[in-house]
Amino acid sequence: AGAQWLSIRRLTSRAQHVADPAWTGLLQECAARLGMRKSARLLRTVEHTMPLAAGTLNGAILVPAAADAWSEDRRRAVLLHELAHVARYDILTQMLAAVVCAFYWIHPGAWWLARRLRVERELACDDRVLSAGVGARDYGRHLLELAHRGVAPATTVGMAGTRELERRLRAML
Repeated sequence: AGAQWLSIRRLTSRAQHVADPAWTGLLQECAARLGMRKSARLLRTVEHTMPLAAGTLNGAILVPAAADAWSEDRRRAVLLHELAHVARYDILTQMLAAVVCAFYWIHPGAWWLARRLRVERELACDDRVLSAGVGARDYGRHLLELAHRGVAPATTVGMAGTRELERRLRAML
């Protein structure tokens, strides 16, 4: 749990705040679509990483610098998905699950439950994106292209595996 927190903390501390009106306007629009009263901070990193949500109580969304070349539709899909994690406090629940696994490291049920929590968390956020008006085919295409081109740090496990991505695509289509 501590290593995960440090890795994400290192990524966010080196990232720059995004002030581009195209990004910030879209962030506000996406937060409104999800019914969020308070949006998250938007950060850009030069490191090659997948988009991710960070922060247990004060959410932040981290996007790679290459995201500036994405279409508005892809930006919207990514922001909706990551904002869903922030709105659901998924980062906090992931940290709590890691603590439980640390205490009950010998019990396979703890590890199984933590893994199921990660899978269900991603599916729930995908559902929020689709409910916000993004088409399933378009969203699936964005996920595939991001997974194909992106490199996820060890702490962002939601779409890292082929089986998980396939499960997510089947669920949305």
